[in-house]
Amino acid sequence: MGQKCTKIYPCGSCSATCAFECVYCITSANWYHRQCQSMSDKELRQWGQLELDYVCTTCRSLNGSMFDFVSALQRLGMVNLAKLTAAVDRELLFKPRLSIPVKQHTDFPIADSNAAYIMANYVDDVYGNPITNTGDGNCLYNAISILLHGNESLATQLRYLTCIQLVKNMGAYMNHPLSMKHVLMQI
Repeated sequence: MGQKCTKIYPCGSCSATCAFECVYCITSANWYHRQCQSMSDKELRQWGQLELDYVCTTCRSLNGSMFDFVSALQRLGMVNLAKLTAAVDRELLFKPRLSIPVKQHTDFPIADSNAAYIMANYVDDVYGNPITNTGDGNCLYNAISILLHGNESLATQLRYLTCIQLVKNMGAYMNHPLSMKHVLMQI
């Protein structure tokens, strides 16, 4: 990372020879100039200190524009626990768009009639109407996305951000009185 190349490799972006201040993308198997990846000197040094491989801007984007959160979750899932913190640091160096666009909406998905029946007949103090979301193992993130944005399109981004939050603040979560560590100690 950032070292002088001993062979002649063309840059995957501009095709000029990569001689120094270059990074190698493990996904595309191409070398890139630091500048062609919009990388500062500081970022190049940070990459040099990471134990994990670089992924170029094209390989971590959808159609060359938006950050690919599905691929990011796959990258996090491929590392062992010992390298998870380094993997999160790598993801943060990718500078994903981390804002969650919230819009006003009233067009929730069609209400779940079974849930509406249960709520009406068995739950005291019903606060709203049940809505339908996709039950694909990501239903929490799908539901939050619907509440924030009116559809499930932000579910993967929310899941990714949750993973980053949990790893970056692992100590706080592990030492929280409601963590499994504390719950198991009281049993």
